[in-house]
Amino acid sequence: MNLYYTDSHGPDQAALIRGFSYALQLTNYSNLDYIHFGCHTKINFKANTFEYVFGKDFMKKLISGSVIYNSITIHMFTERINLPSYTDSIIFVPHISMDFLLKIISVNPNSSIVLIPWAKSELDFLKGHFPTAIQI
Repeated sequence: MNLYYTDSHGPDQAALIRGFSYALQLTNYSNLDYIHFGCHTKINFKANTFEYVFGKDFMKKLISGSVIYNSITIHMFTERINLPSYTDSIIFVPHISMDFLLKIISVNPNSSIVLIPWAKSELDFLKGHFPTAIQI
């Protein structure tokens, strides 16, 4: 498992852009044509920050299940819906709890995960429990 993160917290639009761009790079580098985009619940996908960064149309399609962006299919998942469990995949998870992160890691041990922390405590947890995580 490779874990990447932004050294940010809160509704940081620049961090979302940086993290998503990095997830796209990892997808291209891995010769994959999909990304799993996760949040705690579907309601989290309706946050203004996501709409500002990705656009309303993108988010509406994502909430419906998936959206295609630059020939890459982006699949939505939450803690209760469509949790991915693939051998190798790119997982983009902005603003999730650390319990959810641990759950994702447990079912995706060989995936690359790009995390955008929401709370300062999550960033501190990440740095304390995953010292080999790579800051992007």
